[in-house]
Amino acid sequence: MFISALLMSCEVTKKATLINMESGERITATFSDNNGTGGKCQAIMPNGDTLVGTYTGIRGTDVISYGHSAGKINANTDYTSNNQNVLSSKTDANYSETGATRTVGGQGKAYALLYSKDPSSKLVMEIVAIYNVLGGGGFGDAKTNDGRKYKVIFE
Repeated sequence: MFISALLMSCEVTKKATLINMESGERITATFSDNNGTGGKCQAIMPNGDTLVGTYTGIRGTDVISYGHSAGKINANTDYTSNNQNVLSSKTDANYSETGATRTVGGQGKAYALLYSKDPSSKLVMEIVAIYNVLGGGGFGDAKTNDGRKYKVIFE
């Protein structure tokens, strides 16, 4: 239980820059999560309007592999020194081995929907992105309900 609570209290923050390809306008967004698959998102617009919301992520490449090997060893050893048999040994043995590996990381996909904290603003932003689960880099697209379009790049 303690480990579970400890893992849930760890927060990971990913930062992204959103660039409007027409105007050059830049926005910084942060994605904060505690489980690698979703959390809170915030973007501060150039006019100071703060957009907040949640994002959900889907991790795509956790791989678990299992293997098993078994067999029999038959060995005869004869060691002679000065015409005398010093060692004579015969071995018959069975062996068995089982193993597993897990590859964690890979590509994640995120979808965020943000809205203005200002009750008088109707601004909404949608973000769709692909990111590296372990490294944090990634890219995507964002758009607002007033027609602005952005390219997203994770740092």
